[in-house]
Amino acid sequence: MNRRAMDHRNLRSAGVARNLVLVVGALTIIGVVASVGCSRSQTNVGTALAASDPAVKTVTIPVEGMSCAACAARVKKTLKEIPGVQAVQLNLERRNAHVRYLDDQVSPDRLMAAINQLGYKAGTPALAGTRIARIPIEGMMCEAMCTPTVKRALEAMDGVTKVEVSLKPGDARVEYVAAKVSPEKMVSTINALGFKAGTPKLEQ
Repeated sequence: MNRRAMDHRNLRSAGVARNLVLVVGALTIIGVVASVGCSRSQTNVGTALAASDPAVKTVTIPVEGMSCAACAARVKKTLKEIPGVQAVQLNLERRNAHVRYLDDQVSPDRLMAAINQLGYKAGTPALAGTRIARIPIEGMMCEAMCTPTVKRALEAMDGVTKVEVSLKPGDARVEYVAAKVSPEKMVSTINALGFKAGTPKLEQ
């Protein structure tokens, strides 16, 4: 074999080797990308499963007495240390605590007790997805008939989860699921009983 043929053969061999290196490198990169993608996918699935865990609940608890960032930090630290609490967010402007917790380990009552022990006053908790409206009511004369009548009528409405009716100052505090019922429907229900409902005020 002459020298030119040998050089040509060597060049072809070098080209094949170079192509093999490129192919192997490309396959390696693809494998790494696929591995990362799979890992991210598994992480996302795990997050979604955690979010859909029926044992995980969220609740918003009004907190009276918080006046500064130090107060909010104190409440947050205390709640986060309770076994079963996963996350805590404090809203100083709205004076409330938003807590994500495990329903089989801790209850809203336990959270409220912890807040009260700090010297603050925990209000009625509201589960995630619910809202609270306070509706003024004129015409209620007694606690024997009027307030129970209004309470039963509101509790019978689909979407209403909790009702508190007070003769003085004369109003109803209603916890409800906004996707199912509106304060306007509550007003209509109260008016149909013969009382006069005023403009609802949303507490959250």
